[in-house]
Amino acid sequence: MKYSQEFSKVAQFIKEKNNILLAVHERPDGDALGSMIAMFSLLRKFGDKRVVMFSKDPVPPHLAFLPYSERVTCERSEFVPDLFFGFDYGDFSRLGIDYNSLSSSIIVTFDHHPPFKQMGDVVIIDTSASSTCEILYNFIKEAGYEISPRIATALLTGIFTDTGGFAHVNTSVATIKAAGDL
Repeated sequence: MKYSQEFSKVAQFIKEKNNILLAVHERPDGDALGSMIAMFSLLRKFGDKRVVMFSKDPVPPHLAFLPYSERVTCERSEFVPDLFFGFDYGDFSRLGIDYNSLSSSIIVTFDHHPPFKQMGDVVIIDTSASSTCEILYNFIKEAGYEISPRIATALLTGIFTDTGGFAHVNTSVATIKAAGDL
């Protein structure tokens, strides 16, 4: 599968690291929040991890139904992660986080936007995917993690919103299969 080696590295980082910061682009949409919340939901299963979800801007009211949306913070604390995930951002500056403040962190990016100013130790960019949530769906499946109802809700929200309800040209057979599974 595409990105198998990168997915394997990310799964290993998840096993090894305990202080994890997740972040999305300013003015977050369904794909950004869906991918971040799906990862948060997955990481909660490990129990021994401290995970913070950060968004420069608040969760829009129409996406407040997403599980754990109330745990998204707009306040950047002194929390120093050993693992950082950036989702769906295109340009690192859109995350509202100083890249230099992550110098002791492993940085992982999941994005479906064309390569521009994404950064990280592992950068997973798939422009053929409908959404970052579709890429994350593939990661979760390949890593062998269970997709809980909360993860499914978050991922399906991102896929649905970024495809315009499966109407945009970025909707592929793989997109429909993923949505059907979710």
